[in-house]
This record gives sequence, C-alpha cells and structure tokens, in this order.
Amino acid sequence: MRGATNLLYLIQQLHIYILPCKDLLADICTETWWKGHVFAVDKVYNSWHYVAGLQTNHCCEDATRPRNRMRVEGLMPAGPDDIHRLIERLQPVRDAFVNDKAEVMAIYSSIDPKHDARITAYSKAINVLNSVQLAFTFISKHLLHKQWWEAIARKPILDTDMHIYANEFANFTKVAFVQGIFLAIESSLRLFLRALDPAACNGGMAEFKSIYECLFKSKLSAIPTDGIPLLDLLRLVRNTIHNNGVYFHPSGNDASITWSGETFVFKQGAPVDFVTWEFLIRVSDALRQLLREVVEDTNLKGISVEINDPFSR
Repeated sequence: MRGATNLLYLIQQLHIYILPCKDLLADICTETWWKGHVFAVDKVYNSWHYVAGLQTNHCCEDATRPRNRMRVEGLMPAGPDDIHRLIERLQPVRDAFVNDKAEVMAIYSSIDPKHDARITAYSKAINVLNSVQLAFTFISKHLLHKQWWEAIARKPILDTDMHIYANEFANFTKVAFVQGIFLAIESSLRLFLRALDPAACNGGMAEFKSIYECLFKSKLSAIPTDGIPLLDLLRLVRNTIHNNGVYFHPSGNDASITWSGETFVFKQGAPVDFVTWEFLIRVSDALRQLLREVVEDTNLKGISVEINDPFSR
C-alpha cells in the first residue's frame, strides 16, 4: 500500500499548502496559454500537438518521505539537455503514430475513422503520447519554478518539499504512460479478436496473454514480428504496478523475457530496474510497428464492415 500512502500524503500536504487553481485550469483551456508554453501549436485529430521547450533544475528527494518505488530512473535529477533529448526522442514516435494513422485511414477509407477499432487504436496511443508531453511541459514550466509555487501557496513551502512534489508527479506520469499505452493496445487487440472470432477466448474476455497469443497464432494470416515477446514484456512491466513497481508472481519464481536481442529479468520480490523513459519510448515505437502489422494483416483487411470501438461512442 506504499503507493496509496504516497498519494494520501501528497493530497494532505497540497490541501494545506495550495490555493485553488481555477485560474491555472482556465489558462490551460486557452490557446494563448499553449502558445506561451510551446514552440508550436497545431490541432490534429482533436488533440494538441506541441514541441515543448523545457528548463529544469537539479533536484533532490527527502528520503524520509513516502516514495513511489516505480521511479526507476526518475525525471527530476536530469538536466535541461537530458530532458530536451527525451522530448526529442518522444516526438518522432508520436509523429510516426499520426502518420501511420493517416495511412491506415486511407486503407480503410470506406469506414468511419471515428469509431473503427483499426483507427481508434492509433487515436488512443496518440492521446497518451500527447498527455506525457503535456505533463513534461507542466513540470518544467511550473513545478520546477519557485515563483509558481509562491504564487499559488497558502503558506511558504520548503524547497525540498517542492522537489518531492515535482518528482512524485514525474513518477505519476511514468506510471500513467505505462498504463495508458498498455490499455490502448490491449483494448484494441481484444476488439480485433472479437471481430475475427466472437467465440474465441471467452468472447475476448480471457486474460490478455491468451488474447494476443490466440490472435497472433491462429487468427491473423501471419504472426507479427516479435509481437508475443514484446507484449509479454509490457504485460509484466504493467503488472508490477500492482505492487508499486516490484515484481511478484504466485509461483514465487523469477521471469525473463528476451525481446529485440535483449533479456529483461524480473526478480521475485525486487523492483524492476530497467523501466527508464528511454525504455518506454522504445517500447512505444515497437508497439506502433506491431499495430501496423496487425491492422494491415490480410484477415483484418478482409473485414469490410466497421469494427466498432464502443469507447468511441
């Protein structure tokens, strides 16, 4: 319950320190705010596309505070150049998803792109990447600046506490990144399986590993390249969130996944040590390539009617 302790602590402290942020929320809803916080603004697929200019300071964490164990290379110790490189690595992946979406829409031009799962899979992933960039912008433009805290604080906040809040928000963003990209892919693959075989895997409601193994091995015309080890890896990473970044399996055994020529080890009762921002960006691009293989598979292209994504309604 360590993660819950972190959350309760932060809520309690922020309630004491922070004034209501209605003005900030109102600002974020305006185009003026976006233009003041980014280099470029372009509305694409009903979501803001931006390239953030980030500035940050070196920060420290008070080890006596409750901590989120899924920090594994947290954002806050990085310098400005490191964060710029991170944004530069993330942006091409996001843009590639947008380009792939446009090309897949052309393939399925007779189908409503707002509701077909072969298209909405991309929309969901793009929204996740947009949100991660927005979080980085918020951290760099507000949370790392003492002036911002002074403007919204009910009473003075210690510098060390400011650093803790910013660091915990960065780790919250990392967890949201894992969850968001995972659900974008999982929900889409379940819809694809139901469209190809409504009875398979208990109507597409079985555990996720059964879903993608059934889909890849027996429902598509070809098994996607590295698809199974990639999703095995992402699934195990995502499952560590249940234990605040620590791997536990009912068998008590360690696990290892070899993907893209590299072996990733999950040790029973130990926190994972490889879920860096670079790792998540790399996995996101691999998921994009996997998704492209799946939606262009002959068997899915053979479905001429809409594969309804109920979330889009």
